[in-house]
Amino acid sequence: MRTLPAFLIVLLAAISPPALAAGGEVVELRTAEVVVRGGGRIIEARGSVRITDGRNTVHAGEAVFAVRERRIRLGAGVVVTSPEGTLKAAEAVVLLSGPRRLAGVEASGGVELHTGGRVLRAGRIRYLVDGPQAVASGRVSLLIPPDLVASGEQLTLRGRRATLSGGAKFQNKDGTIEGDTIEVSDHDHVAQARGNVRSTWQQTRISADAATVHARDRTAIFRGRVIVTQPGRTMRTAALTVYYAERRMIAEGDTTIRLEEGGP
Repeated sequence: MRTLPAFLIVLLAAISPPALAAGGEVVELRTAEVVVRGGGRIIEARGSVRITDGRNTVHAGEAVFAVRERRIRLGAGVVVTSPEGTLKAAEAVVLLSGPRRLAGVEASGGVELHTGGRVLRAGRIRYLVDGPQAVASGRVSLLIPPDLVASGEQLTLRGRRATLSGGAKFQNKDGTIEGDTIEVSDHDHVAQARGNVRSTWQQTRISADAATVHARDRTAIFRGRVIVTQPGRTMRTAALTVYYAERRMIAEGDTTIRLEEGGP
């Protein structure tokens, strides 16, 4: 075991096995204290840890680097910054790729990811730094400016699209839509809900097999066994378009309306 002095810069490729250090690229570590164990196979860093590959940078309170496994376990508050965004978490594991780059992050504990103008929060997030691709679980929420919020128990993010499941919900100023799965794009602000779709809008409740929301146009299209419930009436139809800004609905296909006794 070797304990190295404060604020020493360690070029990890230089102490890695030759096969791993090939290519000339390095991962640089700066910290207050470094402990080297097992002939350089394990590196423990404590105090203001900073790790960078020249493109991506990690800050943490402590780190344990398993050189052969190319894994860095981080704790005491973690911040990962890359050109694709910034991730914050209580703890994380950073994975290194073959060419000595920071390739992926497995974070847990109040995780928050800022990428492409979106904010993703979850209990756990697995994140590919150069993607951006992410898989999140545990009370997931995705904020898309200015006012779109998608939530669920699981989320898969690929580029500009996110798919949520497990109590999936989409919400904006016009109301909420829930479904078995919801896919949302921040490029065109379109959300698609599938399976047991339920929506609440003012005093109107809607159920359907599927729905497509065009948030910018403030419209929604419901399809498949659509049921609309309002005070004093129930409507069943094949398809329904809601114009939120105009506060009106248009039904298509076979439609029946039942008026409740004492209704308006």
